[in-house]
Amino acid sequence: MGGGWQSGVDRLESVPALVQAGDMFSMPELLLMVVLAVETAAPRQVDLIDFWEKKCTEGDSVSCERAAASRPGVERLDQLDDSAAKFAAQVNRAELEDGRRPRLDLAYRQVIQEYLIQNPALAAAGDAQNAEMISYCAEHYHNYWVYRKLWWPTDDAKRPDWRQIYVFIIDHYHGVCLRRLF
Repeated sequence: MGGGWQSGVDRLESVPALVQAGDMFSMPELLLMVVLAVETAAPRQVDLIDFWEKKCTEGDSVSCERAAASRPGVERLDQLDDSAAKFAAQVNRAELEDGRRPRLDLAYRQVIQEYLIQNPALAAAGDAQNAEMISYCAEHYHNYWVYRKLWWPTDDAKRPDWRQIYVFIIDHYHGVCLRRLF
């Protein structure tokens, strides 16, 4: 152990001796330093759009373009979240729930009907309002969640979470129903 090298165990054993001897830091100071080190090293979530906007203010033109291109998508997501909250607030649980089990096929039809009313451009596109297609998609969605996945989003009271279900239905409609089934 020449040249000032110490094993990790030797160094750990020497810390209490240093603290007790008063050569370094007191125990409260050492504890405070550890807490601060952990707190400052903890990862922080950064919103990508905020990052692009910050870079844009610093003069990065590519970031300006990216931030501008993302704004309509953010607005649509906000609208979707508002619609989901509104649907969840006015849902008729007696009609859409069988005990604690959701009737996703009925909910699917209601959600898509409301969604098409809110999005007239989408409703004008041919297959978007095809009743047979929506009925088939509703059955597919219900059977997939209830019989295959064997779970669905629930709230704290273990009842169906209609806000999340609304978003999942819209996702299924765009991602599966319009793209793959027909």
